Amino acid sequence: MPSFRPLRAGSAVVALVLGVLACTEPARAAPPEPQPRLQAREAPARTLRRRTPGWHGPIEMRETWALAQPLMTLPATSAEVLPCGCSQARVFINRGNDFGWRQNVEGENPAVRDFLVDAEHQTTAIELRHGVARGFDVGIRVPVWWRGAGFMDEVIDLFHETTGLMDNIRSAFDNDRYRIEGRLDDGLPFSWNDEHGVGLGRIELEARRSLGRHFGGDWAAVMRVGLPTSTGPYRFRDGVDFGGQLVHSRCLNRRVALHAGVGVVRHGDRSLQGVHYAKWRPHWFVALEIRVTPRMSALVQSGWANKLADNIVGYPDTHGYLDFGVAYKLSARTTLEVLINENLENQQSTTDFGFLIGLVHRF
Repeated sequence: MPSFRPLRAGSAVVALVLGVLACTEPARAAPPEPQPRLQAREAPARTLRRRTPGWHGPIEMRETWALAQPLMTLPATSAEVLPCGCSQARVFINRGNDFGWRQNVEGENPAVRDFLVDAEHQTTAIELRHGVARGFDVGIRVPVWWRGAGFMDEVIDLFHETTGLMDNIRSAFDNDRYRIEGRLDDGLPFSWNDEHGVGLGRIELEARRSLGRHFGGDWAAVMRVGLPTSTGPYRFRDGVDFGGQLVHSRCLNRRVALHAGVGVVRHGDRSLQGVHYAKWRPHWFVALEIRVTPRMSALVQSGWANKLADNIVGYPDTHGYLDFGVAYKLSARTTLEVLINENLENQQSTTDFGFLIGLVHRF
């Protein structure tokens, strides 16, 4: 039987979130505001801005594990819709280290290797959104992708040794190498070992529609279309991906907000260099936002998805991450985002460690 590291249970995330919610102090009811006699048409827009004052929402980061990088994945996001005429620009760098394996023994010379993913990846992107009508905004996302051998292996080894956290037996493998290879269900090998470097990613279009306020919080529907614009080592995908999410955001009290959502992606091109992907892939997330100061929010968020590839021998099913982030307002219009990404389940098919640094500006 193949030997590999035990999974980490995702139930710990649920317990963490429920524990924090149980300790939060309920908000005191605010006195009713007087209703204006005039300018009735402007009241809904002002109310929309007042619903969740000061909340940043989850820090959006996609799953960029090397085998998932060419596909559309769905991020944690909020139910906020930009007011009509308001625009937002976001730029960020997201880098991560991937290390997962399934073979009869650890190390570089197994008799049987079902798969080995040993790589680093980076996404540099710009996102633009604009409110085109009350309760409706549209956006575009333009990413540049990179993957290769990288340099983070020794740093992550030191981190695991210092903290005592599990390290997926990295010390038994060579550091700072790029390998994506394995066996398919039909017995044939697959290899992406020559597919590394920089290229334009899938340009993505987005439309976000407010569904109003129900059950104590805001609701929104988000639709996404991923276009086949990839170049370089990512050029092999020709299909159009479609994704949709139902998102909910609500204040739990004056300092804590909850964001949650479910969604699904339909992959237009299911085969990439021998790897066969699931046609439909559900996603779900939950995020807790704590307003530390009027300028700073701390975020704990967890995103999950079903099986990615369905023809790699022994490839795990459910994928889950736990993220810790900070959003800090540099000014009334500009916010700095920092996020640390850690895998929960499955260790063999998710990014081992990642981070994101971004800037958001509204105008």
